Amino acid sequence: MQNPVFLNLFQIKFPVTAIISILHRISGVIIFLAMPFIMLWLYYILLSDLSFARYLALSDVVWIKTFYFLILVALSYHAIAGLRHIYHDFSGNHSLVGARVSAWLTLVVALLWTAILFYRVFF
Repeated sequence: MQNPVFLNLFQIKFPVTAIISILHRISGVIIFLAMPFIMLWLYYILLSDLSFARYLALSDVVWIKTFYFLILVALSYHAIAGLRHIYHDFSGNHSLVGARVSAWLTLVVALLWTAILFYRVFF
């Protein structure tokens, strides 16, 4: 009988493709959990001009801006990583090098887009 294996996830070095995949799943969960807030926000914005003005004034609060920013980051990252998956599904390019290059490209594009979103939301 073998001894139990100690698995410390912080000591395992994941490849970039695994990191992209894990982040894609996490962003999907964040979007799923944020969906009731997004739907409620859209309902109140479209309800009347007064409620739109109220929520427009409320969107100047820092923690609400941060919440919106995090939702936007999750949505945009999920879309960018989803485009990567669609590319690999339909391109026929299933090489390991191609997967690594597209994973790094996804990460760079997502980070640049996050910086643009940060500037747009907070400044």
